[in-house]
This record gives sequence, structure tokens and C-alpha cells, in this order.
Amino acid sequence: FIVLDDVWDETGSKWEQLRDALASGARGSTILVTTQSPLVAEAMGTMEPIKLEVLGQDDFWRLFERCAFGDKVLDPDLARKLELIGREISGKLHGLPLAGKAMGSLLRRRLEEQFWTTISESEWWEDDFAVENILPSLGLSYQHLSTNLKQCFAYTSIFPKGHVFDKERLVQMWIAQGFIHPKSEGRTRPEGLGSQMFDELTNRYFFLPTLNNKHAMHDIMHDLA
Repeated sequence: FIVLDDVWDETGSKWEQLRDALASGARGSTILVTTQSPLVAEAMGTMEPIKLEVLGQDDFWRLFERCAFGDKVLDPDLARKLELIGREISGKLHGLPLAGKAMGSLLRRRLEEQFWTTISESEWWEDDFAVENILPSLGLSYQHLSTNLKQCFAYTSIFPKGHVFDKERLVQMWIAQGFIHPKSEGRTRPEGLGSQMFDELTNRYFFLPTLNNKHAMHDIMHDLA
């Protein structure tokens, strides 16, 4: 059983070479290919592709609600108001899990009616998908990062899509670039502050954990960087 994840060879030339090598595999062997391109699925020329649909409304709301509220116990009146606004925002996210997680993480940091209303009425929603194919929800999440976090996140665009990186190594690269500025009166070392900033970006789903304590960025997040 072999998994080829996030394939982008739309011409099929590399697949032809690999298929020849795999032709001698044992009977019953399976190759699973994931891709964002219908051209890749067509180039495989094996079976009908299985299209991954977005989450249904109820399932998506449960995901969004968990990310936005967590285990917080709120005043019933505030909770009711935030749920109404939250459902409005949730309806603008097209059932996409990454958008729901990123937006929910942003809202969870300020469980205030005015802040949630500001997000719901933001001009980012007016030109849906219009800004370089960036989802409005991700653009809003980026907009609310601190200047230092924006700088550190943007730096990761030097990596190719799908690149798996090490936390400590990336923090050292940030420090070398002069992105980490500990407060003079504090005792936090640059490495400690850089680690906190890395964790903040991970908690907001700009970075995703992978195997062996490594991290990567979703392709859409890479476009945003």
C-alpha cells in the first residue's frame, strides 16, 4: 500500500515512469493518490476519482463552534449573541475545515460581541476569493496577526509548497534575520520568544504539525505567505 500525497504532475510523465516500476507489484497492492488538480486525476487513468466534498452545514458548525468557543463558560446572554454572529460567519466559510479552524481560532481570542460583529461585517467578505485566491477568512486571520508574527510567517514563503520544516531550525532562522526582539527588561531569550511565536502561528493553523515533531504549511497558507 503506497500513498502519493498532493501530486501536481498534470502531464502524467512522471506517473508513467513510476507506473512501469510498480507494475511488478504483488496482486492486491494499492496506490492511493491525493491531488487538488482534476488534471492529475485524469492523468492517472485508473479509476474514477473520489471527490472530497466540503463539510455539511451541521458538521461544519460543530467544528467551528469547538474552535471558536472551546470549553469557555460564558454569560448566557453573551453566548446567545455570539452564537448568532458565529453562525453568520460560519455560513461564509463554504464548509472548508481549514477556514473554520483559522477563523474559530481568531474569534476565540476575543469573545466579545463588538469584535465578532466587526469580523462578520468586514469588507474582506465582499470580494470572496478575489484577492489572489486567498480565502477571506484566512486573510482576516492574517490581518489580525502582530507585525512580528506577520514578518515571521511571510518568511516561510521561501520554502517550497509541501516543505516540512523543523521548529528549532526555523526559529534560529528568524533570529538570524533579526525578526525576534525580546523586551530589554524581560528575561526571555530570543529562542524562547521565537518558540512562543511559532506556537502562536501553529495554534492559529498557519502551521500544521506533521510526523516526527515537524511542521508544514497548507498550500493555501503558503499562497497567503
